[in-house]
Amino acid sequence: MLTIGTYVIHEKYGICLVKEIQKNMKVGTKRNDYFVLKPVYNPSSSVYIPLTNKTAEEKLKALPTAEEILKLLESGNKLEWLEDGKTRSDLFEKILSDGDRKKILEMIKCIEEKKKELAEQAKKLRIADETALKTAEKIISEEFSFILGIPKENVGEYIRRIYYKNT
Repeated sequence: MLTIGTYVIHEKYGICLVKEIQKNMKVGTKRNDYFVLKPVYNPSSSVYIPLTNKTAEEKLKALPTAEEILKLLESGNKLEWLEDGKTRSDLFEKILSDGDRKKILEMIKCIEEKKKELAEQAKKLRIADETALKTAEKIISEEFSFILGIPKENVGEYIRRIYYKNT
């Protein structure tokens, strides 16, 4: 059960404040009670989760603590680069949709290392890989910035400083 005043991670809207419960609200032809979520990075929006929809509620993730973030970063694991572009794109898409922050960090590291390797050969990443990297970085930057209280633009540097010193 969600608690008013706490923060959760919504798969589409990112970090949201559980603002209130809206009682007997009519949506379409049905009346229901809804949790009202306010996205942190889009406060003019509201997300409504029916109290009776346990599946939707279960998709919301708890916000990790600063200690949990540090532990994730210190694990230092990375994915193996898959040479087949379709298989790699499917894997990256699955990682992003699953929302496992450890896997997302591993994916970022894998793509960044490949990007560096290609740059040394005067080559670039495929657009699909670059897009996956940007999406992953956006997810991580918003969440880590909020949790750690650092500007979004400094999150990448923070991650590299901790993540790479352990590999």
